[in-house]
Amino acid sequence: MTLTSKIRKQRTYKLQHSLLAVLLLLPLACSKETDLQIRFQNNYSKTINNVVIGPDNFGNVAPGQTTAYISIPDGSGTISGVTSDSLYKLTGTYSVTEHGKHSYTATLDSAGTIVTSVDN
Repeated sequence: MTLTSKIRKQRTYKLQHSLLAVLLLLPLACSKETDLQIRFQNNYSKTINNVVIGPDNFGNVAPGQTTAYISIPDGSGTISGVTSDSLYKLTGTYSVTEHGKHSYTATLDSAGTIVTSVDN
């Protein structure tokens, strides 16, 4: 092997390693941080027990109360709970697919309807 072919081979290895490093680091540079949070606000006339949004249990939420935010994964899921007298079963869905930092509130209004809104 000549000196010229050795130098070419070394340059080829360096170029391959540089390209490999760029390909490995590119997804990290392009990814955006996702931090999604949701809370529950009860504007209904009765306490809602065992409020569950997606995988998280918010516990019992009295009328006029709003829970603290809890982080959730992006996507969609269910919202459930039951009134303290067990006469009304709360069921609904949510969908959060934003990228970046966003906060949502799932509000149970006085008519028993759930509306999910973006807070920021």
